Amino acid sequence: MRAMGRFGWLFYYVMNIVAIYLLAQFVQKRKSKLAKAIVTLSVVLCYSLEAYSYASTKNIRNDNADIFDYNNTLPQNAWIDSLHTADYQSLLALPYFNLGTEHVWIEAKDDMFTKCVYVSMKTGLPMHNAQAARSCISQAYMNIPFTWEPYREYPVLQDLPSQKPILTITNAEKSSLNENEKRILQYSKFLFSANGINFYKTEVDSLRKLCSDYQKQLSIEYSNTKKLQDSIKTNYYFQGWDSLQASAIYQGTGALEGIVSKQTVLYDGEIPVRGSDTVEVSFMMGNNYTGDLYGRTTIEFFIQNTKGEITFHKKTDVFNYVKNIVDDWGLIQLQLAIASDSQHLTIKLYNTVMLDKPVYFDNLIIKPKGLNVACDLKGRKTLNNLPVQ
Repeated sequence: MRAMGRFGWLFYYVMNIVAIYLLAQFVQKRKSKLAKAIVTLSVVLCYSLEAYSYASTKNIRNDNADIFDYNNTLPQNAWIDSLHTADYQSLLALPYFNLGTEHVWIEAKDDMFTKCVYVSMKTGLPMHNAQAARSCISQAYMNIPFTWEPYREYPVLQDLPSQKPILTITNAEKSSLNENEKRILQYSKFLFSANGINFYKTEVDSLRKLCSDYQKQLSIEYSNTKKLQDSIKTNYYFQGWDSLQASAIYQGTGALEGIVSKQTVLYDGEIPVRGSDTVEVSFMMGNNYTGDLYGRTTIEFFIQNTKGEITFHKKTDVFNYVKNIVDDWGLIQLQLAIASDSQHLTIKLYNTVMLDKPVYFDNLIIKPKGLNVACDLKGRKTLNNLPVQ
């Protein structure tokens, strides 16, 4: 029925055109001018009543006078005169948001959707952000890394039409920036504040340096963590499924293979981390993560207390917790609150929108919040599942 509804618009518009055409033919054949006038006015009246009945229920108001101030005469639009728009090639709003692909779900914070659209309209600059139904998947995955850890160079930098700087904006009153987004501002030049927005100039070369510096930092952190792990017994759980054969492997010699439309249990046992009120769960899901709706896989968490009672249940979509893409594997990462009487943890996944396609899981890590986990297997070095160069 939904498929039929998708094509309802076709029937509606075609029948309206046919109806008007037949009525026009009918009027032309009438000899009486009165009859012609009555039919014509009746048609206009019917369509007018329908339009009014539809539009009258909509609450449409112009509450954004600054946006529709096309000549920029209002005081709040004076900033445009001090900004040379031609010097920039694009617009980046932070916190970053991206909705519309059904692959990822990054909602706008700090009223940045409205502010981003406002600045884009005033400057004419295209946005790296997106909030539109059925937006381009490949473009989304090129731009979303702005909000992720830059273990590699931002992919979109290779796709930019020029080396002009990017105009970066944030909310001047409040900030929900994550550490990766704050890092971008550190490598940017503050310009001014106007209309509740902070404006920054971000050079393309500065973004490349940011990525390079972060990779060096990641490498140093990996070395320090590996030395610590080799000398001290650490309190974390790691499962690489190296004893299992799989067609796709992220790291090591094996991985857990399942059917995406069927339930796969990643973990079912005693909570492996003790003495921490928050644990971080991360794993790799692939290996064709960006090629289909793997992000719409449902993930469920169950926590039981010492009496066997379920004290916590969380059910959500995987795309809410994608923290990076590595070789088309999705890095899924989230934190769980652990009560003092928590005893048993179960993690399961299943997808209700895809067919019986294979899905692979590797490197399940359950660790205390803030603890680093370094791994060196089969030539790949990772820190908290991110590759280290």
